[in-house]
Amino acid sequence: MSTDESSPGPQHIRGAPLAGLRQELLTSIDAVTGVSQVLLEDARGGRLEDAAEILARMHRAGAELRTMAASFLDPAGAFATAAEDPVALGSHIRHELRNPVNALIGYAELLREDGCVEGDLRDLEPDLERLLEAAHQVNGLIGRIAAFPD
Repeated sequence: MSTDESSPGPQHIRGAPLAGLRQELLTSIDAVTGVSQVLLEDARGGRLEDAAEILARMHRAGAELRTMAASFLDPAGAFATAAEDPVALGSHIRHELRNPVNALIGYAELLREDGCVEGDLRDLEPDLERLLEAAHQVNGLIGRIAAFPD
């Protein structure tokens, strides 16, 4: 059997699972930023104005996370050279991406706790739960991607 240049080689095959993880991570991050954007738009100028600043911080953290994840996981970027020091790369990705995710989780939990006290914020509860679920999924995916080179 001859080797065709168009057939995937070992490097391409190893990249396929990573591409799937990358897509799953970016999709989950997009879910987080989408929910935070909707919450922010609903809060501005409405009866949830008190929550608008925290929601704006959440949205900025989500946008930062999206930018960083796309950059770190660019197939032509850092992951292309992962073979040089995969442990260091995994550690760096884990540290850098988890900071904004943990900020998102913290802000969402703060709003959820405030919502238990202030009736107006109770309307946010279902969306905050969706956001928290997606953020926790992002954290899990970051762990899987950081461990991928192993």
